[in-house]
Amino acid sequence: MPGDKDINLAELMVGSEGTLGLTTRLRLKLSPLPQNKVVGVCHFPTFYGAMDAAQHIVRLGPTAVELVDRTIMELARDIPLYRKVVEGFVRGRPDALLLVEFAEDEQAENLSRLKQLGQLMGDLGFENAVVEVIDPAAQKAVWEVRKSGLNIVIEDCAVPLEHLAEYTKRLTAVFARHNTTGTWYAHASVGCLHVRPILNLKLENDATAMRAIAEEAFDMVKEYKGAHSGEHGDGLVRSEFHQKMYGRKLIQTFEEIKHLFDPENIFNPGKIVHAAKMNDRSLFRYNADYQVEEFKTAFDWSQHYGAGGGFQGAVEMCNNNGACRKFDAGVMCPSFRVSRNERDSTRGRANSLRLA
Repeated sequence: MPGDKDINLAELMVGSEGTLGLTTRLRLKLSPLPQNKVVGVCHFPTFYGAMDAAQHIVRLGPTAVELVDRTIMELARDIPLYRKVVEGFVRGRPDALLLVEFAEDEQAENLSRLKQLGQLMGDLGFENAVVEVIDPAAQKAVWEVRKSGLNIVIEDCAVPLEHLAEYTKRLTAVFARHNTTGTWYAHASVGCLHVRPILNLKLENDATAMRAIAEEAFDMVKEYKGAHSGEHGDGLVRSEFHQKMYGRKLIQTFEEIKHLFDPENIFNPGKIVHAAKMNDRSLFRYNADYQVEEFKTAFDWSQHYGAGGGFQGAVEMCNNNGACRKFDAGVMCPSFRVSRNERDSTRGRANSLRLA
């Protein structure tokens, strides 16, 4: 063994995204859930202001600082399930919210930090901009609204907190140059951003635009010494850009390790090493040959778009994230809850129809 310490192969497997082997048994370290929590909903008139404030808010020691942008707020207002909740914790029409959670053992300490948060917001120029959420049921409802937005966003870059506001400002300008806008979802406390440009990837021009936007975004992330895979891995989208981010020497090391563990390239090929182009249409959910012929349906699907009087659009609303497999949500797929079989989930049905 090189050096004076044993090599822990578990550390090598972490982050390999199933490209090196198959795990048959895991030992997990569990931590108790916090018993006491409070949430401060911080209101900002501009998105930039929210992103700039994050670096100051983290000094109070919160357990979470999460972004809700205007798009997610407006979408939530349009959904009866979330409308009343949004009206309860959102004042007026802010451009962005930061949900700041404190979860110390003593509730008195949480309340003290919540007060400090209000004072800090005032010092930053945002007077009376914090809505305090103390009741656990209300906190759960607030987080449910926030989590609902993750189903619509994808990208995963992370930059140091001091650059977060400037990065989002520059990326917004990139969107504008490509005649689009973006929807944002951020773990603001750690500078990790999920963002989706509003593009139709069934169109070749928009798929090309997505690549151009990604290239500019990754160049900025490298400039800020950030990470182009902040939380959800490399996959088919980001693996291609590893050489730009890490350099050829490290990529060669990745390739050598892959060959040692998996010489026949069985495990999750095309991820991390030997990656395809991110805009390879053959790997898209809807490839270049995808089309749906017109047909008649018994029910009215006119609130959606496409063939079958809108039925096509209803099927394509599924982006495969698997939220329909959850058991802790208030309203979710009842047939899957009974059978526990993927084919009975909303996603399973949507995929069957899409593939057909």
